[in-house]
Amino acid sequence: MVAIKCIDKLPDNPQVYKRIIREFQILSQSSQMINNHHLIKLLDVIAPENFEGAQKYLFLVTEYMPFDLYELLQNTDKFDLMEQEVVQIVYNYLCALNYLHQTNIMHRDIKPSNILIDQNLNVRICDFGLAREMVKFDEDSEEEDSDSDPGSTKGLKYCNEKVKPKLTRKLTKHVVTRWYRPPEIILTQKRYDSAVDIWSAGCIMAELLFCSKSYMQYELVAQDRILFKGTSCFPLSPMVPDTNTGRPRVGKNDQLRKIFSILGTQEEDDLTFLEENRRYVNKLMTEKIQKINFFEEFDKSPKGLIQVLEKMLLFNPEHRQSADKLLQ
Repeated sequence: MVAIKCIDKLPDNPQVYKRIIREFQILSQSSQMINNHHLIKLLDVIAPENFEGAQKYLFLVTEYMPFDLYELLQNTDKFDLMEQEVVQIVYNYLCALNYLHQTNIMHRDIKPSNILIDQNLNVRICDFGLAREMVKFDEDSEEEDSDSDPGSTKGLKYCNEKVKPKLTRKLTKHVVTRWYRPPEIILTQKRYDSAVDIWSAGCIMAELLFCSKSYMQYELVAQDRILFKGTSCFPLSPMVPDTNTGRPRVGKNDQLRKIFSILGTQEEDDLTFLEENRRYVNKLMTEKIQKINFFEEFDKSPKGLIQVLEKMLLFNPEHRQSADKLLQ
């Protein structure tokens, strides 16, 4: 049995084409690696006979995985998720992220629907349209992300460097789905790295815990079991501008405010990564907010598991632990 992803009516938008190329290149190269047990395997590509014609369909044939985490989280009564299963799922998708990051790729759109799973809790990461190569940072580089060499992965070479690489390109700002979007993306930082995926993975881990049998009957801090459920994302994507002033609006359920309501007011050391929007963050933090105690919130879980969660959900991306360290 296989799965077929249909990209129908291929658009004329160059950016969309670039995303398709990225996904194809990453999948095709990773599928040839013998040690790849973590990314969805590309088996075949069926292209239209004539790209100039009206029916421009592209089919990506991949291995079959029966579920994704979104489906699992939406149907907890059907799946009856136990905490030991949460541990296994988190371990498996951290292994997948470690594999991806060691090949110098950051996914940039980790969310439940992009984590596929089978009955044995094996995990595959899919949808690489926003994925990007990580290379060392060059202060003099002015090359823009996305518009140049869109699918380059340089052969997905395995990286054993202990220092996380920075990027030579200015990166696309609007990446990662809102509820799983880390502070550095929300605050439009020009440089970021694989820590963006770790934050997203932490959000999903909290969601899995909230939806497990241990906590299903309890009133918890999360809204609808989602840890940071914002309705807007200022300054990256603000609400509709005020009709009187024309200025962008910040809603009371804005994503960054949701993060502060859970992680509390940040210290000076937590803000050292900020190159943009520092004044806005300082303004938001005029009121002292106490951090939610995850050990009390998840009091039925092993302390070691919650320590992992805390290391993933650190405001400063430079303080977040890598997938490799989290697995140790």
